[in-house]
Amino acid sequence: MRAAAYVLTVVALFAAAWTARAAGTDQLKIAVPDFQNRTASPSVVLECASRVNAALHGLGVFEITTQDDIRAILAREAEKQLLGCDAAGCLAEIGGALGVDYVLTGVVTAVGETLSVDLRFVNIGKATVENVVHEVVSGKEERRFLDRCGESAEKVVSKLFSAMKGYLTLDCNELEATIKVDGTLWSTMAAGTRLELPFGPHVVEVTKAGFISWRQRVVIQTGQNADRVVTLIPSPDFIAAYESKAFQMRLGAWLATGGAVAAAGAGGYFLLSGNSNFAEFQLHQQTLQNDPADINARQRAEDLRSQTERADTAALISGAVSAALTSVAAWLWLAGDDPSRYERWRTSPTPSGVAPTALGEAH
Repeated sequence: MRAAAYVLTVVALFAAAWTARAAGTDQLKIAVPDFQNRTASPSVVLECASRVNAALHGLGVFEITTQDDIRAILAREAEKQLLGCDAAGCLAEIGGALGVDYVLTGVVTAVGETLSVDLRFVNIGKATVENVVHEVVSGKEERRFLDRCGESAEKVVSKLFSAMKGYLTLDCNELEATIKVDGTLWSTMAAGTRLELPFGPHVVEVTKAGFISWRQRVVIQTGQNADRVVTLIPSPDFIAAYESKAFQMRLGAWLATGGAVAAAGAGGYFLLSGNSNFAEFQLHQQTLQNDPADINARQRAEDLRSQTERADTAALISGAVSAALTSVAAWLWLAGDDPSRYERWRTSPTPSGVAPTALGEAH
């Protein structure tokens, strides 16, 4: 009985194949049978399959044969035979009879508070499983799970497009952010980062500690470049820590600058004082040359020489202190950040047009 049902399935599919081939299309043909349900809500299973079909259709490269198409030409028993067929060889025979290039099967499972989907992508010509994707969502968040169904469909067929390359250029307001593509660490953000990616949709995520992640679905076209502006929004805690550190650095820069100016001024004062004492010392020296016995002139000359030496020493020390403080001030000014850099985010944490955590499609 089971063998007869299988034969009936293949015969019916051969009939459908002639119709499909007559249409004549350059698109890849893919069959998507009904998804198997393992204790999940039937409506969730149907919607997951619908999201998968919609994702494949959105790629623009597939001609999709859905279970509705298959059901229209199969007897009920033959339909059951197809649904229970999950081995690569079995699927390859049926897919070949149907005239498709690939078959994508799915299993939706509910265990406690967890929903999962397993997709298998079978190459009919090679009779091999090309790729397998397993996605799990905890907490029975059906909406997020259904979004993952569509993303999983794009992931499971992504190997088809590995040789078809395009480019993505990211312009980000923060350097050294981490870039992930389809969940895989790809690069670190630099000025005008340009990535070479396979054709098709990709989920691009840019993250940096202390910032709200940026996540977007981007479709890459072969040989073309897609440009995206990435705006990372700092968290309130990050802003507070950043401003505190930046303020301290800026205050230190001002204090060092003021100290350098004061030391330079003191050095100038001591230098002028030393020059004045030295000029007076020379006058007393001339007096002593005319009258070597002038005790008062001799004592005054000695005092002036000592004062000149002390002034010169103080001038040198002040100059050295000024130079050191100037170096410190220069480093603080250059290394320190602008304390007001993130001021706008304190009053408008989510500016108009920015949705940092939303996953939207962008072509």
